Amino acid sequence: MSRKLKIHSGTHEIGGSCVEIWTDTTRIIVDFGMPLVNNDAPEFNFKKYEKFY
Repeated sequence: MSRKLKIHSGTHEIGGSCVEIWTDTTRIIVDFGMPLVNNDAPEFNFKKYEKFY
């Protein structure tokens, strides 16, 4: 059985980690929250996303 792993995000930051793990028959995506900063580096504004909780 072949097993694979792919890190989609979160390797250079705290928060926002997304990892995909799969075999020939199963696929799992593990998503650990949101990044703590925006892409352009200012502090992340969580209030912008409160409506999703």
